[in-house]
Amino acid sequence: MALFDISEAEQAHREAHRAQNWLKCVIQAIPKAILVTDALGFVRHCNPAAEALTHRPASQMTGSQIEKCIPIVSNHTATRSALSFRMALHEPWFGEVEIVNAAEQRLTVQISASPIVDKETGDTSGVVIVFEEAEMAPWQAH
Repeated sequence: MALFDISEAEQAHREAHRAQNWLKCVIQAIPKAILVTDALGFVRHCNPAAEALTHRPASQMTGSQIEKCIPIVSNHTATRSALSFRMALHEPWFGEVEIVNAAEQRLTVQISASPIVDKETGDTSGVVIVFEEAEMAPWQAH
């Protein structure tokens, strides 16, 4: 018969769970639309602002590929390089794009997409994307 003390492992598990929960709460509190993907481009988390912007519930976006959740119609960047969320696995991407939300509305949004890099291993585990509806120019206002 062998006995193992698992109290340290249980404590570490509780602390990791608390840290993960705290981080989710932080993302939920951010007023800008935030989507987090894994390295394959599947949405792992989104906040209420992302739900409001896309008109899609988190339950519908989570587990789906980002391109299906946020269809991009066109880019408005100085470089004219097409946005691929996979590009952001290697380097940050900033620009203005036109997307279609679930209500079939076209929206112009500013996007900032950056890789999530593990500081210890250097591995990229996903992308964090911040969306903000672009300010309308005065001549575009109704």
